[in-house]
Amino acid sequence: MLFQTEADWLLEKIVVGINGTDKKLPITITTEGSVISGNLISCHAYLEQIRSIVTTPRAEKLTEGSMQNEILNMMIDQNIKETIEHQDLPEENASYIHIADAVFLGDTKPKPNVLWRGMIEKVSGFYLN
Repeated sequence: MLFQTEADWLLEKIVVGINGTDKKLPITITTEGSVISGNLISCHAYLEQIRSIVTTPRAEKLTEGSMQNEILNMMIDQNIKETIEHQDLPEENASYIHIADAVFLGDTKPKPNVLWRGMIEKVSGFYLN
């Protein structure tokens, strides 16, 4: 039996192409037993949406020591806004795939507006919707 030991070169090229844009690309992937469908987005768009989530007024009500509070503090400490604006993404390689509006197929109670991030080398298959 052959095991995949590196990322699918075609998927990596698609992700690299999206990383340089503000576009979304409908995609469905399989990874370690899960089927995930949504919109492929750039790393920049993913980080912006994460920043938006943790800096909402709701985030101000987070309790001390909660995971969300820790993430918010980490992002503030590292000044993620500046990081996002000045990030140097590799133009030829990508290690992670970012999916917005992710739906886990087979999930009986899907959640809206899910952001998903995973390693490209863990994706065993994909198709563009």
